[in-house]
Amino acid sequence: MKGVHPFAASVCLLVSSCGLEAVEPDTGASLSEDIPQIETLQIADQPVLETLTPEETARRAAQSNLLMLNQYVTFLEQVKLDTGHYPETRKSMRSAFNAMKEQAQARDVTLPEKPVMMGEDSKARFAYRSDGTDYKLVAERTGDCFAVREIEPVRIDPKRASGPVDCYGYGFWTEGAVTW
Repeated sequence: MKGVHPFAASVCLLVSSCGLEAVEPDTGASLSEDIPQIETLQIADQPVLETLTPEETARRAAQSNLLMLNQYVTFLEQVKLDTGHYPETRKSMRSAFNAMKEQAQARDVTLPEKPVMMGEDSKARFAYRSDGTDYKLVAERTGDCFAVREIEPVRIDPKRASGPVDCYGYGFWTEGAVTW
């Protein structure tokens, strides 16, 4: 395969014969003769690691966090079916993992403890509040709200719609918990 960047081809040729030919970008001249070939390691079939833009990294983090929040929602709905109410908390948001840990263990369910974070904010968390009838479950301070706004804007928490970087939180809630 001609036209491969010399570095990529040389890595491949250094570790195995991959069928790639390194070429000089300006002239198209072959560089393969100058690259020593070592036949001890085969990585030609391995995928090349992607280099993601910060925006794509945030989109992937947001997708992961939304999936984890969905795990919580599924769990909450199962608890409500079993008991007639959602797990209750005091009148403030608290760690969703801690609020549901005992019930999750009793049902042999593993819930995610922390969201994927963009940046170094150690206060990022899944936060939860419920009076038993209604609940609010949000990912807070994750740094990927702009991506959630693109992927699933209805998930942006109206109470946490603004913050240092676009918004402060997103998630799921019942109608009676919108303003919590």
